[in-house]
Amino acid sequence: MIFTFAPERTVRSSFIQNVVEVITGGGGEVEFVELVCPLAELKQRMGSPSRSRYQKLTSVSLFDQLHADGSFDTSHMPEARVSIDTSLVTPAQAAAQIAEVLRLV
Repeated sequence: MIFTFAPERTVRSSFIQNVVEVITGGGGEVEFVELVCPLAELKQRMGSPSRSRYQKLTSVSLFDQLHADGSFDTSHMPEARVSIDTSLVTPAQAAAQIAEVLRLV
């Protein structure tokens, strides 16, 4: 199962540990993958029609405010097995890198 989310202030600090316990308790494994992107690129992407279609944040000014307030702090996230800068690769290339590192292919 692939589960994605953007860590932000409204996510309880215990959420990740609770998910890990449920998955491993059922015999599953959990691997963390981090997708990163430079701020300038994120802001440029805000106007993309696909963001509206998926109800993602589209306001650069709101993004700036949330970012300044520390809403996107990821310091509580577990260490990722792989980290990919999405400004450097296509979605297909990112998926291939993830599959290779996690030995899914």
